[in-house]
Amino acid sequence: MGIFDVSGLGSVADAVGGIAKGIIAHFLPPTMTDEEKVAAENQITAVIAAQVNTIVGAQQAVMVAELQQSDIYTKRARPTVVYAGTAIFIWNGIVGPLIAWIASVYGSQIIMPPVLNLPNEFWLAWGGVVGTYSIGRSLEKTGSTNKVVQAITGGKK
Repeated sequence: MGIFDVSGLGSVADAVGGIAKGIIAHFLPPTMTDEEKVAAENQITAVIAAQVNTIVGAQQAVMVAELQQSDIYTKRARPTVVYAGTAIFIWNGIVGPLIAWIASVYGSQIIMPPVLNLPNEFWLAWGGVVGTYSIGRSLEKTGSTNKVVQAITGGKK
């Protein structure tokens, strides 16, 4: 699989092949012939690929079930994450400093309201969700209604 493998399946296939070769190198007897090693690698690869397919199928079933439910709140862009991140961003960047500034203008000795600190992983995930959703909504507004856009935005055909 090449550099243009946007599905990620190439990297999964490469990983499965590497795992099979690693198992053969570490656990099977070195006296095996090349034909036996190839047969063992094929069997191990088939077992691992079946497990990966089962996991991917389960993940797909969950996503399809989420998109087919009637509750708009839960199927559109993970709203709680988006709204909570936006609220914390506004509090930390606008409301809190504004309160402290207004208090200082009127001579009050109050301290800056507490900053709501979240781990960097939250902000990375939040930025990914908001960015992906924004791109999907922009494409949806331009009239693009393919399956990818529908999956991103939770829209209907």
